[in-house]
Amino acid sequence: MRMLKALAQPGRWYTPFVIAPGVFLLALFIALHTARALPPIDRDECRFAQASRQMFESTTLPAHLLDLRVDEKGVPKGLHAGSWAVPMFAETPRLNKPPLIYWLQSLSARVLTDNRPLLDAIWMYRVPSAICYALSCAALYLLARGMVRHHAALLASILLLVSPMMLWDALQARSDELLTFTTLLTMAALWGIWSRRDQHTTPLGRTLRAAAFWLCMGLGILSKGPITPMIAGLCIISLCIFSKPSSTNPSRCRWLLQLNPLLGIVILALTLAPWLIAIDHAVGLPNYARIVYDEFVLRGTTGSREGHFAPPGFHLLLSAALLWPASLVFIDALRRAWKGRLRTSVSVSTITTTDPTATTQPPRRRWSFRSLIPTHIRDVELFLLAWLVPAWIVFELSPAKLPHYPMPLYPAACILCAAMLFTREHDFRRTIRTTDETSPAPSTRLAVGDIIWIVIACIPFLLCGIFVTYALLSPSIQPPLSTTNTITLIGLAIYGCFGVYSAAKVLRTRRALWIGFFAIIISLPALSVAIRTIGPRTLPGSLTARLFKPLTPVVPLMTLPDNPLPFASVYHEDSVVFWSRGRAERLHTSAMLDWLRARPRAAAIIDERQLAEAQALGCVSIYSTAGENSTMPKGQRDTILHVVIKGEPFPSKAQQP
Repeated sequence: MRMLKALAQPGRWYTPFVIAPGVFLLALFIALHTARALPPIDRDECRFAQASRQMFESTTLPAHLLDLRVDEKGVPKGLHAGSWAVPMFAETPRLNKPPLIYWLQSLSARVLTDNRPLLDAIWMYRVPSAICYALSCAALYLLARGMVRHHAALLASILLLVSPMMLWDALQARSDELLTFTTLLTMAALWGIWSRRDQHTTPLGRTLRAAAFWLCMGLGILSKGPITPMIAGLCIISLCIFSKPSSTNPSRCRWLLQLNPLLGIVILALTLAPWLIAIDHAVGLPNYARIVYDEFVLRGTTGSREGHFAPPGFHLLLSAALLWPASLVFIDALRRAWKGRLRTSVSVSTITTTDPTATTQPPRRRWSFRSLIPTHIRDVELFLLAWLVPAWIVFELSPAKLPHYPMPLYPAACILCAAMLFTREHDFRRTIRTTDETSPAPSTRLAVGDIIWIVIACIPFLLCGIFVTYALLSPSIQPPLSTTNTITLIGLAIYGCFGVYSAAKVLRTRRALWIGFFAIIISLPALSVAIRTIGPRTLPGSLTARLFKPLTPVVPLMTLPDNPLPFASVYHEDSVVFWSRGRAERLHTSAMLDWLRARPRAAAIIDERQLAEAQALGCVSIYSTAGENSTMPKGQRDTILHVVIKGEPFPSKAQQP
């Protein structure tokens, strides 16, 4: 801890060159080390990864292996007909998400496989998410250095690094980490413009800051559409409403000219136009506009087609666990920031007052509507609240809710919470300094919120113990836990609860950096070990991984240009498409037997209720496990799934890839 404090001293010129790379490397190591152990996760990750794989194959496979079919309207229909412009999931264009994440994932797989698509693996498509996660943690430290005291900036980056939601999303090949990083860069550029609104800056500096803002905005649009512009736009509107005019800048909105809108139009056009032209050529801009409208407008106002509805307050409730340990002071940080009472710049070491009246609190006033209006709020607090609160309200009011939606707001929340933890530490120390021998010592008992925070921290470790007990008693957990895994999980449960108990003692002393230190040594090993051990047995997609394990030798045969091995399944999860490299036919149960009868050689995943008839057709079951038949009515889906092979699946050596 002394070493961390020494490295974070504000007077050391090398501090950012040590802390930022250290945070980046720690986050990258944890994410990549954990991501390699997980199977493809249904459903979003498999859609992203398979679309990126087909994009990768479209530029590297020989011409005779490419599937370039288009329909009568010229819309791509083949696996590789979309090239780099139109992401394709199997034979369906996937245009509801912008292309930047597909480009990055395809590039990652291309580099890591040395242009050999058949050697790819799911973890290669997760590398961009892991890198964006690590970059977000490092960039947050650099941004927070200009907003809060240096120790608080370090703590803010730690809080983001150990956030369960951030770490979990870094393990998946999705676009949310990229969105968080591009939004963070956009807001950092906006802070650079707004914080200098009253300063005399050079025209070149103003132009460069505006160009950085619009370039990051364009990358945000290419990451996940209108989310980054919405967050930045709501922040700008809030700043114009609540900021105070100054003597040098009497207008609240005059600083908007420093954004240089004309330059922004040029940069956005250069950023987006090439891809939009390619989309117009492939599917037509009217069709694409309808897809974007359905994805972002209808889904945001009427709810998701997949049923992801939740009432307002859902994200705030989940933040207690997903934003841990920053959730300890999240609500209090918002309240104090609104009242301008956070310690954002003054170091605790400079507070040397011994005046007993220094701890006197102003008399409590009756609540009134005027108390909602900020009167003493400072620039840092106002900017962070403008970044966080309006967009959070939009996410809460939207009917469609998923836990990762507020992730672009987590950096602002972590800065506020880090400042709040140091505020609590300062108030506690100041109370100790000003307490004479006759006065009662300040209470070190835990508040109710502290106890709730500790309980939330203990739940994952207790669940590890419960999972071990269930896995040892239930045969449904496959593969069974080994002795090493059992001992590891039991040890993790004991270690975690002891660590949380130690953190509780730190809470009583209100030492902010120690809270971040304990969060690292408790959260990161716990999340990494638990996910690597439990994930392959329980996550959505783990069943598909088990079903395809005996099919590993024949999957490359499904991609042959001549006489490929046909494959069909009554289990319809998107991970089936990924494992079969887009060649799976997802059939109804009633069509499966006719499909097998029409093919002399094939592989399939069938329902046990059809096994006898399939064996009569010459099929051999090579693996079976408990699962579900996706084509059956609810209540009748639970069954035993069989992996069957018909005929001799292996062609001659001349036909093998």
